[in-house]
Amino acid sequence: MQAIGPVLPSGIRSGSARGSEAIRTPAVPVRGAVETAPAAVEPAALPRAGLRRWNTQLNRQFAGAQQSLAFLDDLAGQLRGLNGELGNRLAVRDPASSDALNARLQRLDRTWRDRLAASGGCLNPQLAYSATEPAEQRFTVPGLNLRTLQSGDKEMLAFAVDGVGPAPATVFVEPGIPDDELVQRFDRALAPARIRVRADEQGSLVFRTPEVVWGAVRDSLAIKGAGIRFPTGQFNRVRADPEPEALQPQTWTVADVHGLRHTQQQVLRALEAVRHAREDVTRSLAEAGRRLDRMRPADEPVWAAGFAAQFASLLHESSYEAFASIGASSSGVHRERVQALLALR
Repeated sequence: MQAIGPVLPSGIRSGSARGSEAIRTPAVPVRGAVETAPAAVEPAALPRAGLRRWNTQLNRQFAGAQQSLAFLDDLAGQLRGLNGELGNRLAVRDPASSDALNARLQRLDRTWRDRLAASGGCLNPQLAYSATEPAEQRFTVPGLNLRTLQSGDKEMLAFAVDGVGPAPATVFVEPGIPDDELVQRFDRALAPARIRVRADEQGSLVFRTPEVVWGAVRDSLAIKGAGIRFPTGQFNRVRADPEPEALQPQTWTVADVHGLRHTQQQVLRALEAVRHAREDVTRSLAEAGRRLDRMRPADEPVWAAGFAAQFASLLHESSYEAFASIGASSSGVHRERVQALLALR
């Protein structure tokens, strides 16, 4: 099997800067998304965050869904505008004046390249939405399929990704091993490196990793074998082929009539993909809303009065934990702000 090139086993180059970046999704407080009804919480049990007792997972789900919808709506608007402009040019069969179209393509490409950050890390390159897990990049490695791994002599394969996971992972392959067991061996071995594995219908191993570390995986994935399927003695870089993205505006052209027609076909496919993605996000947002309704106290005025009484009793305690909770919860709360909120009643 052909590898890209040798890599020192002690450290397979420095990790990609893109692979180490974290997606910072701003927290969006959702009214009523509390973990438990405060009436069941003793004053001493109040967390150090004081009044900020949000259900963080539900909060992230709302924030990610809202960011994803905003991104998809922007993307759909640009695609519809591009489709209309393409239709006008095809109607007169005049691709010569393409400055406006090229400007639209460049803007669309910039928007698409910002997808991960703009969607709060919830939309992957195929526009699949994940409410609770980070967006993943799927990829394959040429030669890593059930047929080649189950043929030939026994071999120990070692995998390493620079900057991701602990020491190199090892997988023992042998002839005659059942498909499911072979896939499970790869999946268990590579999980600490944030890579999961399954097999597709054609028998190829499909790897997936969080998109935030995809750069490091793509640039430094290396395998060392025993000289049967992979060279022995040192790690060798292998090619990681990503699954094609839902949109590839950098490949679209408007230079001639053929390019205009091909680009319009791609735009229509992209609009369909965006529509399906928006439906998925909307369903997830609706489910989060139903969860929020189930968590909200049945009688909010009674709930609020009980919580206020418990918090007032906390003010009379002299313990460090009590002062820590009070200080955290009252940080940034000023008299004018409270009066302004009360005036809205």
